[in-house]
Amino acid sequence: NINGYLWRASLDVLSIAPLISTDAFGGTILTDWYDDPKIKNKRIKLAVFVKSRELRSDGISVKVYIQNINGNNRSKFTHDRKLSSKIEETV
Repeated sequence: NINGYLWRASLDVLSIAPLISTDAFGGTILTDWYDDPKIKNKRIKLAVFVKSRELRSDGISVKVYIQNINGNNRSKFTHDRKLSSKIEETV
């Protein structure tokens, strides 16, 4: 079981990107790759894990994957810990 408030807030924040998978019982939300028009030549993918039944600031974990795009070439993805923390704070 997970906290419903954290779950709904996570879905709301991630509504900018298309969802691939959600598991309300396990607390996992995965998005597809998303091209933000404000960020040139990069795309992002998000994974959110609701880890608590209680409404706590550490009850959620976010991973942000960034991939550089150069024409048809795509780099290996990297993690953006700063953006992950920002999204966790927003939720």
